[in-house]
Amino acid sequence: MAFKLVLTIPLLLFISCDFIYSQSELEGIKLEGKVENKFSKEALSFAYIYNNRSGVGTASNSEGYFNLPKNLLGDTIIVSYLGYDDAIIIASRNSKLTVQLTPISTELNEIVVEAKSNYLYDIISRLNKKINSSSRDSKTYYLLESQISETPIEIIEAYYNGHYNNYGLTELNLKKGRIGVKSKNNHYFVSTESSQVFIMHDIFSKNVLFPDNPLCLNKKELKNQYKLQLEYNYKKDGSEVYVISFEPKTSTSTLFRGVMHVDISSYKVLKIKLNVKNTQNHPFVTIKKHNNTILYVDMDIEKTFKIIDNELFIDDINFDYKIIFQGKNNNLENVSTTAYIKAYDYNRRFVLPYFEYSTQYYGYADYRDINATPYDSCFWDEISEFRRYDQTEKIDSFMNSSYHFNEKINQVNNNIITR
Repeated sequence: MAFKLVLTIPLLLFISCDFIYSQSELEGIKLEGKVENKFSKEALSFAYIYNNRSGVGTASNSEGYFNLPKNLLGDTIIVSYLGYDDAIIIASRNSKLTVQLTPISTELNEIVVEAKSNYLYDIISRLNKKINSSSRDSKTYYLLESQISETPIEIIEAYYNGHYNNYGLTELNLKKGRIGVKSKNNHYFVSTESSQVFIMHDIFSKNVLFPDNPLCLNKKELKNQYKLQLEYNYKKDGSEVYVISFEPKTSTSTLFRGVMHVDISSYKVLKIKLNVKNTQNHPFVTIKKHNNTILYVDMDIEKTFKIIDNELFIDDINFDYKIIFQGKNNNLENVSTTAYIKAYDYNRRFVLPYFEYSTQYYGYADYRDINATPYDSCFWDEISEFRRYDQTEKIDSFMNSSYHFNEKINQVNNNIITR
């Protein structure tokens, strides 16, 4: 699969306020604020914020901030984050909020502490056998932003029907998408098959294009290569969840480090966070004709899963990566990209447009597919489902002022492609 990057629990918190309302408020109240840990004040990134009446949802950003429009007075808004008690917001005129979630961690019991070494390796090893065999489709939201020196140079926003199984994503079929890119030093930097990286990465399988993680190793490899530590545990829906950190025993860029949440009653992974610095195990390669050389890549991958009919499916994925490469005249370039996918409705699917895509631009699938049909302003103005509403104003402004590919896709220079 080629991927291109072109570089040129039950406790509820209620929040409410008295108000005098206007007609505009009756038409919709915008709630915005920050989600944080009640005790440490740490921002909770990618918390889920959901209007129980309208079915509209969003997620907080990396700093915990969120924006949810079109709420009616008195609407019930649920804020959730794995490992924390849910909070409830009652929509009111007080639209600026700080939502503090309470962690539901408990004290480690003595038996676990005494036996933690071999016990944790046993738990991780047993997880490999608990892969579900069924599959499901879900409406899926996708957002990507690339930056140079904190300046956006590319944004992609799209909706898909996603096909999910075995803790993974296997296919994305486009409903609607939009793209904007802005030049930097007279070059365009574009991620032409960025969505494919979500399909390529499987936490239970070894892949030379990614560092290994504990879940793709056998028990002997796991004990030889990783140190495991039980950080804390908590109760969720009557089950006990262990939060286990993992660290390579030697300094290496061929192994991910990170942390995972494991339901030890069912041996299911509820969440995993992976991190690696300066790795050569990555899916990015240069297009030969542009003489660029990738020096190294940093990657952060966070996957959260949800239980549906007693099986695990992706809830959301956040994938951040930074590419350092050597371009023309031996100049160093640094491009940071953050990409986010949310499977937000496993009960419905989009009705997709029928279109036979040209194969002329091999490796440019995302750009080809999105630009095959005209930009649909009505769709983007009216869509009221899951969306990163904290980003919409920035995205709209960027799209209105930035270069759109369309038929000019073949004019981009300074390419990097993934293998």
